Amino acid sequence: MIDFSTLKGLTIPEGNVTQIADASGRVLWSAITLIEFTIAGTTYYAEEGMTWGEWVSTSYNTGGFYIQANTLCADVSGRNNVVKLNGTRQSDNTEIVNGAVYTLGSNSPTPV
Repeated sequence: MIDFSTLKGLTIPEGNVTQIADASGRVLWSAITLIEFTIAGTTYYAEEGMTWGEWVSTSYNTGGFYIQANTLCADVSGRNNVVKLNGTRQSDNTEIVNGAVYTLGSNSPTPV
C-alpha cells in the first residue's frame, strides 16, 4: 500500500514516467522490468532491453565487469576473461538475454 502522506508534491514530467518516489527517494511505483541472468554461476539483474554497454556502468553490475575492445570482460586473477553465451563473445551493443547462463572464456578480447 502506498502512503500518500509522504508525497510532498507530485509533478509528472513530460515523456514516459518510469517510477514514482516519495520525498525521501523511496520508490513507490516502478514501470521498469528487471530481468535475471547468471555469469559464471552468479546471478545478476538488468533492465529489460539493456545492452552490455549500458549495463556495465550501472549499479546492477556488482561483479566489476567492463568493456574492452567492444567486448564484455571480467578480471579473473589479473587476466581478461570474455563473457560468452553459447560460445559467442558478448559485445557492448548486444542485448542481455533474460534467463541466460553466461560463461567466462579465457581468451583475450579482440575487436568484434
